[in-house]
Amino acid sequence: MNLFTRLLVTMRLPTMLLAATAVLTACHAHPVSQEKANMVNLSPSLQPLFEKTKTVCFGRFMIDLPEQTRVVWGDVAVPLSVWVEKGQADEISNRVAEVEAHLKSEIRFPRTENLTLYFETISGAVPGMRHIISQRDAGSDGLLRINSFFAMSNNLVGMQALPLANDKDGTIDEINDMARRLRPRHETEVPTEPGTCIENAFLAEAPGTKPEDVNEHIRVGFRLKEFPDVHLSIYIGPANEMRWSLEQQLDISVERARKAGRPEPFRMLTVFRRAKREINEWKTGFEYLTRTPNEDKSYAHHDFWMKFTGTPGNPLQPYADIDFKTGVGENSAGAVKPSLSDEEAIALWDKLTGSIRIRPTGNAKTSQTAPVKAPLGERHVTGHRCPQAGWWECDDELNLAQPKGLWLNEGDLVPMALVWAQPTLWQQFRGERPRGKVPAVWRLAAYEAPPDTAPAKPAQAGEDA
Repeated sequence: MNLFTRLLVTMRLPTMLLAATAVLTACHAHPVSQEKANMVNLSPSLQPLFEKTKTVCFGRFMIDLPEQTRVVWGDVAVPLSVWVEKGQADEISNRVAEVEAHLKSEIRFPRTENLTLYFETISGAVPGMRHIISQRDAGSDGLLRINSFFAMSNNLVGMQALPLANDKDGTIDEINDMARRLRPRHETEVPTEPGTCIENAFLAEAPGTKPEDVNEHIRVGFRLKEFPDVHLSIYIGPANEMRWSLEQQLDISVERARKAGRPEPFRMLTVFRRAKREINEWKTGFEYLTRTPNEDKSYAHHDFWMKFTGTPGNPLQPYADIDFKTGVGENSAGAVKPSLSDEEAIALWDKLTGSIRIRPTGNAKTSQTAPVKAPLGERHVTGHRCPQAGWWECDDELNLAQPKGLWLNEGDLVPMALVWAQPTLWQQFRGERPRGKVPAVWRLAAYEAPPDTAPAKPAQAGEDA
C-alpha cells in the first residue's frame, strides 16, 4: 500500500492522521469558485476525448462523459438492495435453486434440532417472482433474510432485505411494490419522471413519497477507455448532520498529528487545491487535490477527493463522496505510471465533476442525443411501467376477450389482459359469456399503431368478470 493510499484510508477512519498543512510550492490552498473550477481549458491530448460525449444518470443525478467511457456500478440500495443482470432472465430458476440449496445446507442454532436456515419460498406480485425466506444466519433468531428474484424483460432482477421476523409481511409488500415500479433502462436513457437510475433499470418513485423518507445509497464508477489508469468513483447517500465535512476531517487530522508530535508527517505530498467547491445545485462541497511521490513499488500518482455534506431530508442535496485517481492498475493506485500530467488531471477532474447535476423531471431536456428507443420485441409483464410508447401485443397464449394489440404510452402501467372465463351453469343457462382479467406478458410490436386500427384500451380495474 503506497503512502497516499494509507493516508486516504486513515483519513476516512475516526483515527485519521493526515497533516493537511503539508503543501509544496505547487499548492493552491485558496477557495476555488464554481465558475473558475468549471471553466476548463483542455490540453490538445484531452480535447478529442470530449468531441463525442454521452449523458449517464445515476440515482437522481447525471453526468456528461466521453462516449467510450465504461460505467461500473457498485452496490445499490434504494432502500432495499437491488441488482439487475442483463440478459440473464433464463437463469432465475437456477439462481433460486442455488440459494435454496445453500440455505438448506446451513444449520441454525440450536444445532441439536438439526434445523436449517431455510424457511420457505413463496410467489411474489410479479409473474414468476419468487421470495426465498430464511433466517439471517445461524445465531440470529428473529432476524430474517429475504432473497427475491424475478424477470424484467430478458433481465434477471435480484433483491435482498434483512428484516425482523415480525416485519416479514411488510417487507415482502415493499419488495413487491419496488418490483412493480422497476423497469428496464438503457445506459444512456435519462428518464424525465421522478425516481432513481440504477444499473440497467429505473425505479419510478412511489406516489406520495416524502423527501425526508427517501433512503438511497448509490455507488458508481467511470473508466475512461482512452486513459485506462484513470478512475472516477462516486458514492451518494442520505445527508446526515453527524457526518464531518472533508474540511473538518483535514483540520482534525492536523491537530491530532500535531499532538502526536508529527506536525508535517506528509510534507512530501504535493497539494494542488484545498478549498470549498460548488457543483451546479450542490453547494456544500470541499475538495482536496494531491499528488503522492514515487515510492517503493508505487509510482507517483494523483488522488483527488471531494465531499458534499448535503442537506438532511433532501434527496436532491445528498451526502456525496467523489474520488479520482490516476496510475490505477489491478485496482491499486500507483501500480502503473499515470497517463496524465498534473495540469491534465486537474482539468479532467474539473470537466467531469463540473457536469454533475440534478436529473430534471418533467419535459426538461436532459441530453443533446436523441432518446434511445426500447428494441422491438422487448417484453414486459403486467404491473411494470411501459418503457416505450408504441403498439404492444399480448405475448401469452390466452383466450383473449379483447384485441391482441393495444397502444401504451411511456410510463403507463402494463395492463392485465381481458380473457373469456369459464361460465357457471347459471351463466350458461342465461347465455352469458363472462370475462376475467389475468396478468400477461406484452411484447413491443411496433413504434406506430397498425394502419386502420383503433387502439384497444388497457383493461380497467373496474371491468367485471
